[in-house]
Amino acid sequence: MDRLPRVHLLPQQVRRLIAAGEVVERPASVVRELIENAIDAGAAHVRIDLRRGGIASVRVADDGCGIHPDDLRLAVEQGATSKIRDAVDLHAIATMGFRGEALAAIRLAAGSLRLASRPRGAEAGAAITCREGRAMEVESCGMAPGTVVEVRDLFAHLPARRRFLGSPKEEEARCLRVAQEYAIAAPHVAFTVTADGRRVFATPGTGHMRAAAAAVWGREAWGLLELAADDGAARVQGLMSPPYMHRGRPDRQLVAVRGRPVQAPTLLQAAEDAWRRYLVSTLQGRRPWLVLVVQLPPEGVDANVHPQKLVVRIRQEEAVRELIARAVHAAIGAGVPPAGAAAPPPRQASAGATAAVAAPMAQGDA
Repeated sequence: MDRLPRVHLLPQQVRRLIAAGEVVERPASVVRELIENAIDAGAAHVRIDLRRGGIASVRVADDGCGIHPDDLRLAVEQGATSKIRDAVDLHAIATMGFRGEALAAIRLAAGSLRLASRPRGAEAGAAITCREGRAMEVESCGMAPGTVVEVRDLFAHLPARRRFLGSPKEEEARCLRVAQEYAIAAPHVAFTVTADGRRVFATPGTGHMRAAAAAVWGREAWGLLELAADDGAARVQGLMSPPYMHRGRPDRQLVAVRGRPVQAPTLLQAAEDAWRRYLVSTLQGRRPWLVLVVQLPPEGVDANVHPQKLVVRIRQEEAVRELIARAVHAAIGAGVPPAGAAAPPPRQASAGATAAVAAPMAQGDA
């Protein structure tokens, strides 16, 4: 009996670090959480600046509603959120974020975190800085309306975690992938993304999905067909390549549910199965270009499944899969994109300014 291991409670700080590790796995996790906060704040423009793949720093600035200066210290604490109030709200989540974990997890994982915000109509902004998890005093600062979050030296004080990060180029590619997904899924928001001082891409924020996809994926995205179907309970929107436009890799594919890019293999499969019916047998292994955005009522989706909200449960998934197939058949049956869609309009914003990971490739590229 004396040699039996005894059960004990972990110190609060250790428990917080474990929880933070589930939310913040790498720089791309930080980018994802801060983009979602910006969209929830009603931002019309989001700017993301990366240094050394986000390992050295991630800076996300938005022009959203801002945070009250009295709430800044509370905002970086675990379990603090403005988005839900009780357990009932978890059954109908209407926002991107809801757990009150993101900023707290980032605070614990980063060498330093600076959160600055100026609500619309306020004369000045306020900022709080946290170093290795410890919050300093709130100070006044000059800034434009909105919120700026700067995260430096991710996992600098957690060397075991930092060793599992990839190279700066690998981490940059992951961050850009996340930013690209949200930029296409939320075309009403203008995104500007830089890496080590160079502009990677910028979307116009006009609400036109083709314009956002072309800014991210290249000019060929103007030739994508429009997906649209609605059964009263769910709505499917998006873009898909005609059968003659395909790729060997699924690197031009995105599925979003209620605006959030997620891993949804069954929904993706429904779209691909319908699309492949129009391919000759020798091309059955090819993949379509695809943007699939599924809109459902909040109560139709359980987003509280995955620590990073990458997986959701859909209550009427079979009906949604059938709706997706219907949207694909209708798009391909319509034949071609609208006249003029194969080329960008005269004022198209920076469609060519993409990074190597997002550079356009020929229609039949592997």
